[in-house]
Amino acid sequence: MARRRPCLPTTLILILVALLASTVGAGVRSVAAEDTSPGLTVKAEPGTDPATTARGYFVYALASGTRATGEVRLANPTDHAISADLAAVDAITANNGGSAFGTGEVGPTAVGTWLTLDTTRVTMQPGKDHVVGFTVRVPKNATPGQYLAGLAVAARPDEGAATPVTADANQAGATIDLRVRYVIGVEVDVAGEWTPSLQIDDVHLIAQPSGPVLGIDLRNDGATFLQPTGSLTVTNAAGSILIQHPIAMGTFVTGTEVTYPIAWPGGPVAGTYNAHVALAYGDDQTATYDGTFTVGDDVAAMTVSTFAVTEARDPASDELQYVDVRITIDNPAAAVPNARLTLHVTRDGQPVEDVVLGSSLTIQAGPGEVSQRYFPPGGWTSGTYAFAVTIETVDPSSGQAIVILTADAITTIVVP
Repeated sequence: MARRRPCLPTTLILILVALLASTVGAGVRSVAAEDTSPGLTVKAEPGTDPATTARGYFVYALASGTRATGEVRLANPTDHAISADLAAVDAITANNGGSAFGTGEVGPTAVGTWLTLDTTRVTMQPGKDHVVGFTVRVPKNATPGQYLAGLAVAARPDEGAATPVTADANQAGATIDLRVRYVIGVEVDVAGEWTPSLQIDDVHLIAQPSGPVLGIDLRNDGATFLQPTGSLTVTNAAGSILIQHPIAMGTFVTGTEVTYPIAWPGGPVAGTYNAHVALAYGDDQTATYDGTFTVGDDVAAMTVSTFAVTEARDPASDELQYVDVRITIDNPAAAVPNARLTLHVTRDGQPVEDVVLGSSLTIQAGPGEVSQRYFPPGGWTSGTYAFAVTIETVDPSSGQAIVILTADAITTIVVP
């Protein structure tokens, strides 16, 4: 059974975000409640206008060129100090609809730039609160519409929980640092006429290891949040209907674009197909698309392009301390949400343990890297250690896991 245990610091160039949900505007999802799993609690602080935070997140009605202020309350109900990092982040749209937020590692480039925090790091003593102020500045050239950004708060790992597990003084321990991130939405409604607009740019095939997926490229280039509904119909050259799939998106954030995925049951054969998409949105408006796409004999799939295992030895004794595990994932398709990454370790062909390197991950399109230092429970013993990795998607409702791919490291570690 896979289990979480202390490991040496890990770097995840993938999105690992814990989001608590409430409704922003027309179904925008954001963090507006408290989760005490890491001890820290975060909430929108009521101001002089109760309507601003009545929904648990911030909603400002502002004109172009004006500004407003607000506050976020961080509380530490634990018996130890907690440090947290704060950042303004852009809002994005998840592939199936519904708002999400960018990571704090990359600075905002859109509406997140309208937000300025009074401080970006705080340390709270046991049982204490800390209020952090921020300012919303609407650019003078901002046009009427609904805009969304977020205030992200990430608790720093508890240093006490990072104590290495050691077998003796000459062996390295291992810890894994997981950070839970909270995001409170900041909606800015700029007065004027809000004109909705939805563009359907393309329909194309995406080859996923779990099966082929049709991607519908969509853009919300209007001035208000959308919740498109409609259907996709795919026919072959003879006009026979192969797919007729309903579409019901969650909130489509203004100024964002997504590739909406629809699975192809059974998979297509090579050939040319016709796609028709019709989506209702706004005030009885409809966006349509008609086009063709071609399915070839081979389609690129997600791969593990690098799986390196490197020894780290004590300079004085030359004893093996730990191994550095580096995994590069190449995803040529749409982002894969709710992914779980597990490292499998064996010695002389017998299982040692399964270590969950990350859960609730979003594997974005393109390359992503995971770096992990590994040390076996109880220390290194004589034998040949081998390493494998599994990437799965986990249904958030049922908990059912579907294996996307598995990969084995070429390098083994021999302990005499």
